[in-house]
Order: sequence, then C-alpha cells, then structure tokens
Amino acid sequence: MRRPPIIARSRCIIVGDKGLLVQRDRDGVYGLPGGRLEFDETLPLCAVRELREEAGLEVFPSRLVYIVEFLGRKRGRLKHELLYFFKCSYRGVLVEKSKSLSFEWRKPEELRGAFWPMGLLQFIIEDYPDFNKVRFIVLVNDAVRYMNTLANIPKDDNN
Repeated sequence: MRRPPIIARSRCIIVGDKGLLVQRDRDGVYGLPGGRLEFDETLPLCAVRELREEAGLEVFPSRLVYIVEFLGRKRGRLKHELLYFFKCSYRGVLVEKSKSLSFEWRKPEELRGAFWPMGLLQFIIEDYPDFNKVRFIVLVNDAVRYMNTLANIPKDDNN
C-alpha cells in the first residue's frame, strides 16, 4: 500500500483593522490563508504566490511565527502536514479569485468550532494581535501533543 505524502504548506498571518484575514472553504471551515508548497519554491515565496493567486494581495512575510506538525484526519482522510505560518504585511485590495474559497476579516474568538487546525486556535487567540512568540506545535488528531516556545520577540518589533 502506498503511503500518502507528507505535505508542506505555507500560511499567512495578516492582521488588519477588522481582525485577522481568514479563508473559508466551501464546507464553511476557516483557516489562515495560504497553500501547498510547490517543488523548487521557498516557504515564504509560497505564501506570496498563494495570496496573489487566491486573494489578489501582495504579501510580505516578515517572520516565522508557528511551525505546526499535524497528524490526523482531515475531511476523513489521514494526513501528515507541516504548516509554516508567517506574519505578513500586505498591499492591495482583496479580490477573491478562487471559486472554492472566500476571505473575511474575523476576530480569532469568532472562529471557535469552525477552524482548521482547531488545536492551533488557542495559540492564535493568545498571541493575537502581536504574534510576538515563535512556537513549534505538534497536533495529533487536533489535540496539542507537544508545544515549545522557541523565541519571544520584543513587542516594539514593527514586523
């Protein structure tokens, strides 16, 4: 039996006046915007490409905030994913270009019960809006099995 691949994804943490930019899929599940890493592409450039393709925004990743290893079921299928979340600034006007995704500005607390990966949401709520910690988090079946704060970034950081 062929094993499913381990997938790497790059995601953006974009904070605006109305909250956090989130994407909602056709099943009504929210997540931070981004997508799957392509061969011969860096993680930050993946975030840039995905937001340009799906939302019409130019994003500027400034620093890595979360590294999340997810093992479990997603839409009924076993998954092993490595997710890299970058704090980003942006330029442009949000233009939805994907038929399967929509974008909204939401406060993290509003996403309870409809966010993927759910185990990450508690850290997003805690770190919002500054995201001044760098964390490595392991989620097994969406439960936190390991978490390590790798660094604290001074609050006066403008990135």
